[in-house]
Amino acid sequence: MQNLAGALTIEWVFLPGCSPHLSRLERLWQLVKTSVLNSRASASFAVFRQTIDLCLDELTTRRQASTQTLMARHFQTFKDVA
Repeated sequence: MQNLAGALTIEWVFLPGCSPHLSRLERLWQLVKTSVLNSRASASFAVFRQTIDLCLDELTTRRQASTQTLMARHFQTFKDVA
């Protein structure tokens, strides 16, 4: 694969085994946790689920700015690192 990647001018970047900050799903879950769950107890599982569903429903309306920031593909890169 490395030879093929080199022929196609694809740069190999080795990532650590656990990179939650690179996973969009992990970033979305972080938004849900900090927005609506943040150490709050729910009266029942139904209320817990409803709270999460409401947050997810608001991703393109009320929480759009937060969602766009978290889901951006801007990652820090390291050039010329020894």
